[in-house]
Amino acid sequence: MQPAGDPGFPNPVQSDPVEVDEPLITYQGKILPQVILVNTFLGSNPESRKAWHQALGIPAINVLSYRSGTREEYLKDNAGVSSFFIPFTLTTAEYIGLQDPVLLTTNEGGVFVPMKEQLDLLVGKAINLARLNLKANADKHVALLFWNHPPGEKNQGASNLNVPRSLEYLINQLQSEGYAFESTTEEQMIEAVGQMLRPAYRAGSIPELMRTPHWDFLPLERYRTWYATLPESVRNDIEARWGDPETSAWITSREGIIGFVIPCMKLGNLVVMPQPSRGEMASTEEEKKLFHDTRQPPGHAYLASYLWIREQFAADAIVHFGTHGTQEWTPGKERGLWAYDYPNLLAGNVPVIYPYIVDNIGEAIHVKRRGRGVIVSHQTPAFSPAGLSDDFVQINDLIREYQSLAACRT
Repeated sequence: MQPAGDPGFPNPVQSDPVEVDEPLITYQGKILPQVILVNTFLGSNPESRKAWHQALGIPAINVLSYRSGTREEYLKDNAGVSSFFIPFTLTTAEYIGLQDPVLLTTNEGGVFVPMKEQLDLLVGKAINLARLNLKANADKHVALLFWNHPPGEKNQGASNLNVPRSLEYLINQLQSEGYAFESTTEEQMIEAVGQMLRPAYRAGSIPELMRTPHWDFLPLERYRTWYATLPESVRNDIEARWGDPETSAWITSREGIIGFVIPCMKLGNLVVMPQPSRGEMASTEEEKKLFHDTRQPPGHAYLASYLWIREQFAADAIVHFGTHGTQEWTPGKERGLWAYDYPNLLAGNVPVIYPYIVDNIGEAIHVKRRGRGVIVSHQTPAFSPAGLSDDFVQINDLIREYQSLAACRT
């Protein structure tokens, strides 16, 4: 029940209004910058700082420095940000509301020097956040991915979240806010999911998927053009595990062009799609072991799916729908990720929104620090008596009858 006088319940109560006294560019009382970059240690008075950011009402990106050593040492460091610096650089920043941290500089003999690829990463994120803020809702393209766990060709998995029903509700709500999304029903979603997932569980069924409307196509040539831009060390890592892109189980030919089949349900400016399998096929026993494996690189089909989202569909935002997916568990540093660590290779500079169950704090932190996700918490479902199936109702009645007879005899 919602407490009287608390319209924000169960969400956090807004802080008391504060005056923004920073020298920011304004026009007719409105702050013009769409994104701010914050590069400082955060320690004292976090409540005041949080209120200040809420008053600004614009995204703030947390910019970090590798204080422990040089670029060469940073690239070899699996931690990225040492545990000593976590309270000052990450924990308080997350509480305040800073998002999507970028480690920008390394310590070169006492001088902090930016890394080019990290600067490109930071600028790209800031520009895409600003564009998302300025673009009309009707023009925004959104890619929504659901996780398929526990495995099964008709399953949409998320911890205590009814995915198809929630999607039906979400789409209706976003339509009312001007998004050019097409409606769907819970039943239609369930049917489409079965068609999109089947090739991951049944070898040779990609042609069957291609006879439905629920797929798209990424030419292999386009994938190879992007793939060639990756550092040699990254390509060697992928190929040592998965071979050449042409060997992927998701490669096929369309009108004489070789490419990847991308399962997706198109709903206007929204696409709904399964998060790809970490392995080539979801039906293998290996797939279960890969869910949380931060050592094995994702396969070519996994990479191709996210490339299709970023470049061919040109998503303005990615929604990882429900707890939890696998993008944030791909290899790379624990914190302060390199531009070519796999979570960044997948999502790129596209803003990520991540509805996440409120009781899984530990893995939600992983989403914030590695998955680029802005967490939107949802509550655990209310509990109610489950009831009994018809067979158990009969057994229960017989037990009660026996107990009654036994009581009469005594």
